[in-house]
Amino acid sequence: MNQFFVNGVKYAVPLTCEQTLGDLLCHIRKTFNSSESRVSKIVIDGHEISEETEQKLLNTPLSELTLLEADTSNPLEVARDTLNALSEFLVHLENKSRNAGKSSNTGEFVELLEGLHTFSEAVTGVKNMFKTAIPPNHLPDSIKTLESSLLEILRDLLHYKRSGLTREISICLGRQLPTHLSMWRTSAIPSLIKASVLSTICVIS
Repeated sequence: MNQFFVNGVKYAVPLTCEQTLGDLLCHIRKTFNSSESRVSKIVIDGHEISEETEQKLLNTPLSELTLLEADTSNPLEVARDTLNALSEFLVHLENKSRNAGKSSNTGEFVELLEGLHTFSEAVTGVKNMFKTAIPPNHLPDSIKTLESSLLEILRDLLHYKRSGLTREISICLGRQLPTHLSMWRTSAIPSLIKASVLSTICVIS
């Protein structure tokens, strides 16, 4: 490999063929990552690679590869898109929680837990994207409070489930959890979006 592409633009590889994919990726990220953008996608010989696959290929000599394409994106824009999607997803989770509270179907409960896990992972991902542009102490105080509250609710739910406390489960799923998720949707997420917008304005100015 003697060339690579970033956002469709061709660049010469400033390395020898004996050097590795890890060396090239380190060069690309050092060159193109900034507070305004970061490498968000890597495609090698036509196949997009995950972080796990990347780790396995790090020691591959460049001589064994044909084409590398990278795309960059603004982390704040990606975070805002994720947050807007989460707002819609939370409506789904609120309804799923109420339905699970009325049902004795274990499948409903499991699907709800999986949805909450997906939500938590997405919030963590957004916070990681914000690290490059928004200091942690500038994030809304409500985020940490709601994260702790959600963890407490989940612990209670698992305790109720193991103890067979069906009434407590019904109350938690029917009222407590939907109210909590609504606070994320109506307060925390809009606050995060506002913080990202303000940060973008500061960068531009």
